[in-house]
Amino acid sequence: MARLKCPKCRRDISNQARTCPNCACPLSGNWNHTGIRKAVYKAIDTVDEYLYYIIAGLIICVVIFLVYRHFYYKNPFEPLQADMTRKEVQEELGKPNVQIHADDKDDSGERFNYDSDKYQYTTILGLLGEMDIDYSEGGSEILSIVWRYEIPKHEKLKDYKDKISELRKWLDKETDSTGKNNRWKDEMGNQYELYIDRGSGSSFSPSYISIWYKPNNLLE
Repeated sequence: MARLKCPKCRRDISNQARTCPNCACPLSGNWNHTGIRKAVYKAIDTVDEYLYYIIAGLIICVVIFLVYRHFYYKNPFEPLQADMTRKEVQEELGKPNVQIHADDKDDSGERFNYDSDKYQYTTILGLLGEMDIDYSEGGSEILSIVWRYEIPKHEKLKDYKDKISELRKWLDKETDSTGKNNRWKDEMGNQYELYIDRGSGSSFSPSYISIWYKPNNLLE
């Protein structure tokens, strides 16, 4: 006696059966007709094949979404501590895109030398900016850390009203606190400051959205 497969549960059944003994699927009286049987099998195989593609596509979409979400909400300041040296920061973040040695004036007007590393392509909430880390000369200690996003010349700061609101909510969540005067402090004492530089919108004075990060040791 020939054995066939049930079109529903795919179990082997007799070609004389009118219903599947396993799932009770009714079988056509013309089930033994080779043409019908082949058409049914082909349809089932096609569905199975597309089902694999659909499941694989869904898995890929979920993975992409999770990876995107991770980088979208990632805090680039999190690995940084005030007592880290320049070498330790570079070991943590990798080699900076730009390294400079410069000088500036302190509050008393005296000039001092410092080193600076620039990490381009640093993203916060989808804004592709850059992070500058300034060190004392020789890189023994961190002086300041700032992330900066330059508003493109063809856009205006008012177009970023929703994004700035989203940044404030992100800072609320990162610090588990409510910012006052655009300043937030987390439970470890690290401070975040959101700064909006309106500039003039020109290439000589562009508008910026900046976040200054001050680990607790730098606040002393």
